[in-house]
Amino acid sequence: LRGEVEGVAFQALSPPLVAQVLGQIGVRGETTVVFYDAIRHLHAARALWTLECCGHPDVRVLNGGWTAWIGSELSTSRVVPQVEPVEYKISGRQPATAVDREWVLSHLHDPDVVMLDVRRLAEFHGEELRSKRGGHIPGARHIPWEESLDGDELLFRRRPGLERIYGSLNRDKTIMAYCQVGVRACVTYLALRLAGYTDVCVYDGSWQDWGNRDDCPVDQ
Repeated sequence: LRGEVEGVAFQALSPPLVAQVLGQIGVRGETTVVFYDAIRHLHAARALWTLECCGHPDVRVLNGGWTAWIGSELSTSRVVPQVEPVEYKISGRQPATAVDREWVLSHLHDPDVVMLDVRRLAEFHGEELRSKRGGHIPGARHIPWEESLDGDELLFRRRPGLERIYGSLNRDKTIMAYCQVGVRACVTYLALRLAGYTDVCVYDGSWQDWGNRDDCPVDQ
């Protein structure tokens, strides 16, 4: 569900390519899709966001992932299921859950948009350099993505806890989350959705795209 786009790695595939992947594993437009992983929802949330970008109507994440599943001693299997490929049809209506560099540049001073950096604090201040330049998008707020998870249990916090973490963000504004490549931002995307925020998007490419360019403004 991801690849290199214009020299930036880990980007979401285009909707037609996503449709090919889903069709190969027997997923139809009416299929309920539940993602899980074993690394704090990073891949699962990213996959959920990718499908929502394509307008898939019912996609979910298993809270706590594989760790919670086996911790509850629920049944497991080693059998790889055999599935019949189908033709997956992309929804005609695709929600605006992904934005690019041009969108961010055009909304830098938009009072109705909140830029939300979810990386580590050292990345935010440019002390930890993972691209050509360090720092953050001018005016960005900072709330690390891990704040949405409840301690060692690795479960998403319940809604009251999420509302305490994100309560300073105006629900009437567009919340744009970003990280280094857009993976951690998808966990925050899901957390905000769970907290009742409806106008949320992710900058696909994030700081890998922004920080490696000299023509994008940077604060530290």
